[in-house]
Formats: sequence, C-alpha cells, structure tokens
Amino acid sequence: MRIKITSYWYGIIVFFTIIASCSNQQQTSTHHADNIFTHAKNIYSAKGSNRVTIYFSWNSHRDSLVYILTDSSSSNNNKKQNKGIHITTPLSQVAALSTTHIGMIHELEKTESIRGICDYFRISNPAILQKYYNNEITDLGSSMNLNKESIITLKPDAIFKVAFNAEDIKENALFQKINIPIIYTYSWHEKTPLARAEWIKFFGMLYNCRDKADSIFNQVEKRYLELQALADTITHKPQILAGDMIKDTWYMPGGESYFGNYICDAGGNYIFSHDSSTGSVPINIEKVLEISKDAHIWVGVQTESYADLQSKSKTYSHLHAFQKHNCYNYFARTNGDGGNDYWETGFVRPDIVLADLIHIFHPDILPNHSLVFYKKLE
Repeated sequence: MRIKITSYWYGIIVFFTIIASCSNQQQTSTHHADNIFTHAKNIYSAKGSNRVTIYFSWNSHRDSLVYILTDSSSSNNNKKQNKGIHITTPLSQVAALSTTHIGMIHELEKTESIRGICDYFRISNPAILQKYYNNEITDLGSSMNLNKESIITLKPDAIFKVAFNAEDIKENALFQKINIPIIYTYSWHEKTPLARAEWIKFFGMLYNCRDKADSIFNQVEKRYLELQALADTITHKPQILAGDMIKDTWYMPGGESYFGNYICDAGGNYIFSHDSSTGSVPINIEKVLEISKDAHIWVGVQTESYADLQSKSKTYSHLHAFQKHNCYNYFARTNGDGGNDYWETGFVRPDIVLADLIHIFHPDILPNHSLVFYKKLE
C-alpha cells in the first residue's frame, strides 16, 4: 500500500502542484535570432558559443544565470576573465535531482555519470535503481530536504537541480562557494512539449556531445511535427477532459499549458482551450461537470481503476467520460517503487506521448500504435 500512495502523490505533486505554480507567470522569452534553441524560451546560446543563459520568471520578477562551459584543457586564467558560473566539460560525475534530468542524461547514453540521486522511489531508470539497491550510488535524501553533507562528500562535477523559485538559488549558494556548481534547469516552465524536450541540447553541451543531442532532438522534432500535421487533417475532433481533483478542487491544465498544447496537437478539442493560463487552474467540480458534459474522453486520471475513482469521490460517476469508460492515466510504465517513466523518457520523447494521445483520440489514424505511457482504466 505504501508504494501505491507514494506513486499517487508523486503524480499529483508533479502534474498539478508544480505546474500550478506558474499559472500566473508570464513566459520569459529570449528573443535572440541566433539562438540555437528554436522552441525553448527560457534558455539562450548562440551557435558555436560556450555561454548559456537561463532565464527565470519569479512572479513579476525576472532573473537569469549565465553558465560558461570550459573544456578541461583550458587555462584557469581564461576562466577568471569571464563572469558567470564556470562548468568544466565534459561532465563525468553528477548529482541528478530530478527524473527529467535522468531522462535527458540517459537519452545521451551518459547514465553512468549519475553518482547521486534523491527520492529514489520517483526514479524509473532500472540501471540507476539497481545501483541504488547495491549501494553503488549516493542517496542525497529528499528533493525538498537535501542532505548537504552527502553532496559535499560526493563532490560531483555539478548538481542538476530544477529551479522553482528565487529562494532555491539563494539556499544553495553554499555549493557554489565550495566549487560544486549547480546547473539549474527551467524546462518545466516551457509552454510546449517540444520546448521542454529541446533542453537536451544544453545537456549535450555539458557532456561535449552537441551533435548527438542535436541529432536526437531533430529526430524527435521531425516525428512530432509529422504526427501533429497528421492530426491537423482530422475534421472531427473529440472534446477532451484533463486534470483531476485534489480533495474537492479540480486542477485543470490551462489552455496554453504544455498539456493543453499536447491535446491540441493530438487532434483533440480541449474543453479548457479558451483559457490563457500556462499552468493548472483550480476550479470546483460543479464547473467541471458543466464544461465537460460533451467530453467523452478523459486523460490524466490519477488512479488505476474506476473502483479507485469511486472510492475517492462519488462525484466522478457524473462525468460523461466516466460513464463511457473512456478514462486514461499515464501510469503504463510505472515500476514497483512508484517511479514513472512518463517523467523521464516521456519528457525527452514528446513524439511518443503525442502518438499515444492521437491513438486515444483517433484510433483509426495510428492503428498499429500500441500505447506506451498511457493506459485505459480498468
């Protein structure tokens, strides 16, 4: 029972609470014509440059960090002349504090560089989990309460950490002082699936495999756009319900959120598409019942079965999608500890997620596709 509860709350926290935190923020845009990142708006690097700028939005406040990637053969004098956070590349041992980081690193075939993790129960990667159980990887505690002593003992080349607010950066200034650079990622704040996946280019720069990262993303982008174009040809687009309840409040992905874009790109008519929010919007169940009366497909359910839904709240039985038994979660690749590959591979492979959604919305369009991350409730 502990495992199911852990997995459940992880899905709730990641899918709703995190993206809800950006619901009232404006997307930061780099506005650089020479930016190698064509989809992502929170990161900038010019072609051939070793400088990378990450842009953050903390409510109405905007901030940025500059990373200077220096080859290990470069002199220390060159490092001192350039202001910014210096990262010696290629990275050989890192602490990866988010499953999204693990997904990026694994896609580049650099998983062996991950020497420190936190919240092992969130991880899907079998090689890392095996190392954890063999005590061959450092457990850094909880992402909400890192074990600083363990990090200092590990002394990795860098720490990958998701930035959620300005306080995060201030609290972790200690590591910068002892020459353990923190590489903050802000990909979760991007508005489209391709923009999130494009951050693999940054990881490619850090591991000195830019060409490989570019090749991976170009293939993902090509397949995604092909699938999107295929879905665009569909005349009939079914109404789609998304999100789920926490207690008595339904958290609906905003119309301009990355998941709202997923639904649109997959040929769905999202019932909340009129909304301009980029994160999740809390609404009451009465409003959900009103706007979803014609939605016979529900994606993003946070349970495994219809029985679980009913035990959670009898209100679910009034949803049209529930009555039609057209409800889907994204737990198909969840392991026994609760780790869900949707947040690892799915993050860097939005083309596969899109194929899943198209198959759910329009089964005849991709008849040979088998669901990878999504599954229908039992």
